[in-house]
Amino acid sequence: MPTEESPEFLRSGLTNTLLNGSHAKPARNRPGSHATRSKGPWMPARFPRLLLSLPVLISAIATSPAAAQQADHYSAVSNTAMSVTGDIWLDDFSITFENEESLAFSDLVADHFRVDGRRIPASVYRVEDPADPELENGNQLCGTGDVTYVANWAAGDGLSAIAVFTGNRPPKSSEEMCALYTYEDPR
Repeated sequence: MPTEESPEFLRSGLTNTLLNGSHAKPARNRPGSHATRSKGPWMPARFPRLLLSLPVLISAIATSPAAAQQADHYSAVSNTAMSVTGDIWLDDFSITFENEESLAFSDLVADHFRVDGRRIPASVYRVEDPADPELENGNQLCGTGDVTYVANWAAGDGLSAIAVFTGNRPPKSSEEMCALYTYEDPR
């Protein structure tokens, strides 16, 4: 007679008799038992644990240094940019300066801006934690107070302008800036 664990036993009609009787053993690791099927016949038992660990994995990748390096690199070209900020790395979330100081943005507040009286496409960001960081050669980004907004726009062929502001309200034009820096666009 086959044992309870053998394939012949499981295929025989004795399976139902033993499993439904008073002397039945728990259905462990038998095809069709709940111990081997978690959410359906296609899903491995460990799959739910894998799903729970996915957010942690995604968060670790998103906050890794490699992800932070996805910002565009702009090379300082104006004298002011070379002596104060050095090169910068800019994306929709922050600006990082050559000495590794940075300002995080809380949101994009405008997609147009006035420069020399003309309305142009631009990105105006609110700074999450206003500050006036010390940058190259002991210079500060603004020098007259904490930077609350940063604006960026095309400043000519292959160039970008970055202006910084200290006001409480989003700036409407370049006339309100405390400093202007010019950079070569990423290649």
